[in-house]
Amino acid sequence: MLFILTALPYLLGNALIELEVLAAQPFLRLILLVLAVAVAALAILRKEIPIAILPGLAALLIIGETFSTMGTSPAAQAPPDRAGYLHVYTQNIGMESPEEFIGLLASGDFDVVLMQEAYLGHRKGWEVLAKQLGYHIYFQVLRRDAGMACLVMSKTPIQILPAVRALSWARQIRYFPRVRINYEKVPVDLYTVHLESLPLVQGGRVLFGSSKLRLQQSEILAKEIAATNHPVILGGDLNSTPIYRSNRPLRNLLNDAWTEAGFGFGYTYHASLPFARIDAVLHKGFRTVSAEVIKVSNSDHRGLHVVLESAR
Repeated sequence: MLFILTALPYLLGNALIELEVLAAQPFLRLILLVLAVAVAALAILRKEIPIAILPGLAALLIIGETFSTMGTSPAAQAPPDRAGYLHVYTQNIGMESPEEFIGLLASGDFDVVLMQEAYLGHRKGWEVLAKQLGYHIYFQVLRRDAGMACLVMSKTPIQILPAVRALSWARQIRYFPRVRINYEKVPVDLYTVHLESLPLVQGGRVLFGSSKLRLQQSEILAKEIAATNHPVILGGDLNSTPIYRSNRPLRNLLNDAWTEAGFGFGYTYHASLPFARIDAVLHKGFRTVSAEVIKVSNSDHRGLHVVLESAR
């Protein structure tokens, strides 16, 4: 049973994908690891070696997946020379006001900023802040009924491309902004994404209903990205950890900046006591130089600062 529960995130079919909300939670994986090690050790002490095999394999699987999703580059740092490097920052800002981010954006001097859950009522404030800091800015509403948007800010001019559309909760349409910039005379497509989260209905979170929608959204985004030969940077809140089945279409297509040049677990949620890595920068056509998790403002997510250079 321990082995089946451990392997479930890798075995789920579309009909069972909703179970990923439970089966792939990091805290549950930790509990399964402790139980698997305990059962295997007890079996070995009692010289019941065959009984120890499956829980032992379960423990090895969890340990292996943990290391495969961690950053293992303790020496990776943002280079002091900015020439030839692209600094990218992404965060779910939890509808916080632009004033919360003045210091971060001014000191970070990022080339690209990708943010989610920007309150529509703060749009003018974001536009003023972007102008003050020398950014071009683009707003795209997340859902027509959501009161929030995703935004892209870039130090270089933005070419607005048609937003990617996908089905969302309650038969609404979810929009994923897509723009194009030129980096070293090469077109680069930028996406800021906020994949389906656990829907809030009558003041409570609905555990089931989001995973299948996330998978569909990931498949549609992956199809759009695969259709271009341009380098791509996708940043945002995936509302799913790296082992969730629902974001595999994107992770199978793009590289994860954190595993390439971060160090440690890279947990971004919850900001006060992070226990899951659900925010990411994924890309193709680049090499990751460094990746750093940043705590800022009152948002329930931490931010992610990634430095990329062209892979050409």
